[in-house]
Amino acid sequence: MLDISNEWFILLSESCIPLHNFSVIYHYIKKSKYSFIDSFDDPGPVGRGRYNESMAPEVTLTQWRKGSQWFEINRRLAINIVEDIKYYPKFERFCRPECYVDEHYFPTMLAIQASNLLANRSITWVDWSRGGAHPATFGSADITEEFFIRINEAKECRYNNQPSSICFLFARKFAPNALEPLLEIEPKASLILVFVAVLALAGSAIAAEAPAPSPTSGTGSISPSFAVAVFAAASALIFGSSVRI
Repeated sequence: MLDISNEWFILLSESCIPLHNFSVIYHYIKKSKYSFIDSFDDPGPVGRGRYNESMAPEVTLTQWRKGSQWFEINRRLAINIVEDIKYYPKFERFCRPECYVDEHYFPTMLAIQASNLLANRSITWVDWSRGGAHPATFGSADITEEFFIRINEAKECRYNNQPSSICFLFARKFAPNALEPLLEIEPKASLILVFVAVLALAGSAIAAEAPAPSPTSGTGSISPSFAVAVFAAASALIFGSSVRI
């Protein structure tokens, strides 16, 4: 934060990999009107069920939010977080297991202060389809060409209020033994994902009345080689709480 050239902040972990090359990721974030914070009202036991009435009046039940802890924020929102002395003391005191601060503090506080600046989604892909308290961890047996296509086709979303087929810039969780298969699959995966990106570009061009170059149309495909490089560095160094791009 002391370096004013740091304009965006992304929370990643050692089990994350990038899904696109640096240029696509940089321009996707730079040109976005919103920060990518997942924030929603969950009426169930892991949402509103974690609310403590002692958090009122600063945080009411109707203001309580849940979301993925894997976020991207711009400098303005980062300053809001660092300056906060109103909401965090309440979370520190009353959000205790089974309430988890990293799943509620940012989604709640930023939704109260600056909901108009939130994309209300995460740019980190995870797979909860296997069930359980934690998302799936992918190892060597999971790394195939079809796996990367599935990630790329996972969902449709909105980018700057327009439909987009590029929704995720990162993916997790990857085990260390996934590194060698990623290296081996790189050539084939690159060709397949280029084809997928071209299809997405064509679809965006047809849908838009006056299409202009933007991150939603994608100028590059998922780059496993870039993903592997960052994955290897992350595995060796273990990223801190944020990564600047």
